[in-house]
Amino acid sequence: MSYYLAEGVLTQKLGVQLVLMHVLNGQYFELNGTGAFVLEEILAGADELTTATQLSRRFNVDLARAQADVSALLKNLIDQALLALK
Repeated sequence: MSYYLAEGVLTQKLGVQLVLMHVLNGQYFELNGTGAFVLEEILAGADELTTATQLSRRFNVDLARAQADVSALLKNLIDQALLALK
């Protein structure tokens, strides 16, 4: 699976955080540094497992926890119409 920002979604990096704004409905979503890392990796073409593995190593968290967190974030962004599947 590959992901892309939904139509009308803009991003702005603020330090380590990332803000996503849906210009069509005014909704915005702020990601902390970890969430920003995940989204940037996914948008660059990494798959969920690779992203979770990198997240686990970079932030010293259990791989199973990292996989659950990556999946939950992607589902949340899709549910809020900020991210879409190709």
